[in-house]
Amino acid sequence: MRAIISLLMLSAALSPAQESRGWILGRVTDPSGAAVAKSKVSALNLATNTLLSGITNPEGNYEIPYLLPGTYRVSAELAGFSKAVRDNVELRTADRLALNFQLR
Repeated sequence: MRAIISLLMLSAALSPAQESRGWILGRVTDPSGAAVAKSKVSALNLATNTLLSGITNPEGNYEIPYLLPGTYRVSAELAGFSKAVRDNVELRTADRLALNFQLR
């Protein structure tokens, strides 16, 4: 009996935790397809009004991790370009949702 309990405790300790949040990630480019570095990408949770943001790297890539499941308004912007917005983006538990933007 002790061996069974020890085995159950060990398997629980070794099993990976399930992630309850999601990520939005992607790339921001200009009309020619070139990366747009240092653009701000924001995700607004429409239910909670919580806003989280990230900045694109030199390759135009961004990540906004640890978002609660829900419906988001996601936008990308940089001075000199028009702001790009995606409304009603559904993020579910453990999603790694790829959203690319093209700034004009």
